[in-house]
Amino acid sequence: MKPFAVTHRRCSFDQFAGVAEKLRNVDVGLKFYLLPFRDRVYLDLRRYSRAARSTHRIPWKIKDWGESTVLPKVFKSINRIVPVAGLRYRLIDDISQVTQGLVNNRLVSSGSNSTAQLSSTRKHDASNSLYYSTWFFPAADFAIVVQAYRDFCLRIHESSHYRCDMPTVGFRVGRDTSAMLSPSFDEPMVALRAISTQAQGWENFAIDFGDFARHWGGVPIFNQTRDIPADYPQQVFGSRLTFFRKIRRQFDPENRMMNPFLSQYFL
Repeated sequence: MKPFAVTHRRCSFDQFAGVAEKLRNVDVGLKFYLLPFRDRVYLDLRRYSRAARSTHRIPWKIKDWGESTVLPKVFKSINRIVPVAGLRYRLIDDISQVTQGLVNNRLVSSGSNSTAQLSSTRKHDASNSLYYSTWFFPAADFAIVVQAYRDFCLRIHESSHYRCDMPTVGFRVGRDTSAMLSPSFDEPMVALRAISTQAQGWENFAIDFGDFARHWGGVPIFNQTRDIPADYPQQVFGSRLTFFRKIRRQFDPENRMMNPFLSQYFL
């Protein structure tokens, strides 16, 4: 169990883009939250440190509970009872900013592998469902991508009046050659996960987000993505996909492990 120290920073999108190249080459864990309509980025930088004090799980549980349960329920209520879009989203963004300041900056300052993994094992209430789509982008290009994402969100909202009410979550993924179809097989990547509580308009947003991501060489989590061209996996995985298909046919000749959705991409 490795302890780490957590440092929090707040900056604009342009400032984040300015340090993205430096962060790509620094040995730190990186997670961040984007508020495109406030031009605000909240950074969560984690460094392994033997000097970091041990921490209880309670602060991390509170953090996870706030992000995965409290905020979605609050935002769903606001969307339901506040009819004026401008006022509604102003209130939602205010709450997001306050939450980032209180929970991340003051509550969580250290942790360990076990405490940081709580959010990945938490069981969510079915009534608290969220809509999300995740794409990975080359870390080398992310300084440009993050600015383009801000402009994309503003443009989509202006044209369709739809926007995500939850902050977009991002994190860095190191190079990983242990899985044949790993999105970071060739190079480190940075993920962007768009999240919303609102079903109406989400499907079109997810498709537009996919178009944006493909333009910037993104790699999707396929079961979270809509309207991907059938030949796109070949573009992003290349010869690895060809080899995967060959091996899969040997071990699963009757296609028992393939559902209809995945078959259109990997069969």
